[in-house]
Amino acid sequence: MPLDQIASIRRETLFTHEKKDGELNLAIGSQTSLTLHLTEPVNAPKFLGAPHHVTVIRMHADDPKALYDAITWARKALPA
Repeated sequence: MPLDQIASIRRETLFTHEKKDGELNLAIGSQTSLTLHLTEPVNAPKFLGAPHHVTVIRMHADDPKALYDAITWARKALPA
């Protein structure tokens, strides 16, 4: 995921994930801890390579604060 395509990042623990168009949920044990909103759709291919364009990615991280901080720091370091 290119850093310049991340519009926002949010730490939030979710335990339910309804399937919605334009969203990718990368849950572990039915849980996600970070949500990325993207500036434009990216292709996250489905099983067997079928295209799936998403603008929201939810994922789980063992240390969501550390990943949030790292992404936030890296986005601030991008050229303006």
